[in-house]
Amino acid sequence: MFEKSNRGMQTISHIARSNVNSNDKQKEFSLCETNIQTMDKECTDIIEDAFNPIKCTTWQSKKNLVDRIEEDHPTHKSIEYNIEEKKIVLPPIGRGLKEKGKRHILLNSIKIDSFSSGSSEEPQKEQFFEEVLAFAKKRGITSSENLICAISKDQEGSRFIQKKLDSATIEEIDITFEEICPWISELIVDLFGNYVVQKFLEIGTTEQREKIFFAMESTIISLALHMYGCRVIQKALECKDINRKIVEKIKGHVIDLVCDQNGNHVVQKCVECVDSDFVIKEFEEDAVSLSRHRYGCRVIQRIFENSTKCASAIDKIISNAKLLVEDQYGNYVIQHILEKGTHAHKRKIITELSDNIAEYSIHKFASNVMEKCVICGTSEDRRYMLKQLKSAVGPAGEDLLVHITMDKFGNYVVQRLLDVLTGADKEVLMSHLRANIADLKKSSYAKCIISKLALLDSKKE
Repeated sequence: MFEKSNRGMQTISHIARSNVNSNDKQKEFSLCETNIQTMDKECTDIIEDAFNPIKCTTWQSKKNLVDRIEEDHPTHKSIEYNIEEKKIVLPPIGRGLKEKGKRHILLNSIKIDSFSSGSSEEPQKEQFFEEVLAFAKKRGITSSENLICAISKDQEGSRFIQKKLDSATIEEIDITFEEICPWISELIVDLFGNYVVQKFLEIGTTEQREKIFFAMESTIISLALHMYGCRVIQKALECKDINRKIVEKIKGHVIDLVCDQNGNHVVQKCVECVDSDFVIKEFEEDAVSLSRHRYGCRVIQRIFENSTKCASAIDKIISNAKLLVEDQYGNYVIQHILEKGTHAHKRKIITELSDNIAEYSIHKFASNVMEKCVICGTSEDRRYMLKQLKSAVGPAGEDLLVHITMDKFGNYVVQRLLDVLTGADKEVLMSHLRANIADLKKSSYAKCIISKLALLDSKKE
């Protein structure tokens, strides 16, 4: 009977899989039925299910909801999810599906890969996203659109995602990126989300960086002016595969960006990481006015550090040194040239300012430049400055070097001279100060210089 049953089942299975119409199938079934009357109940059920569409549907309906969803979505995976009804999240994690007291979610972005069932990476991947879900539950984070995006906008969540990405596998990074990809523009301008985008620029693939660029391509300038967006633009400028594309979008907008509290940092990063030539071309005519600008002065200093093609701009600035040394921002540009420039640049500045060294030494901003001249100049430059100061006389015939030594700004210039002068030049200055020690003791600003003199004299002994 077993053999008959087996042959009958094979025959019926063949008929059921064949392409003949239902009537013909029924005729063939009748012929087979006479040969397998002794079949057991199991075979009879198979026959009925094979030809009864209602019974087929009924059999399928015995599968639970989770089984049917996983069968319909073979490239996705569901896991148990025990969150309260009111906190059910939507994609990317999926709606919760209740099945016999348990709640399941369909991770609709987690593609089941080709790893073997024995792979150690599959459990690691599951653990990665289980930890994401656990974190969201702990922080009470829900989203009607994207859970990972919502986590990225949370202060602790942003740090959590960044930390997870540092140790994530390539596949986990890819999956996480695909989740946030539709919301990149939103995350770029978010207080905490921008750091997640920066992290992907740092660890992502060229393709992922291209997608980030595409997301911000049409709004590069507005993002460069944005408090948080400018940070992402700066990070993107460090990426060689997309930074020149960003520069192309910035061209023609340099002055607007330079004068902005956020945009100036973007231009500085362009100069440091990509190309300063286009920046120089756009600001060269306004080099002096930009040197006096709160943010423009910073950009000009970066250009001088990173370009050898700014001689024309430097010459314009040095020619206006008298104006710039007394400016609250311009003085920093002159100091920068003294510190980073060539000997010829330094000599030009000292020569340009030589007629008013005494006056500049007691100016709030210009005195900083005088100190820098002393520190960065040559022995010959310092000797020249000392000569100018020692011979300077005020309107009433007063000794201006003594006056400078007693001034709240000027005393620092004299201190720097005492620090760097050597030999006969140093002795000339010390002798001049000793001769006027009585007057110096009247000023609280000269105390440091009197102490230095005493220390230097004690060393001689």
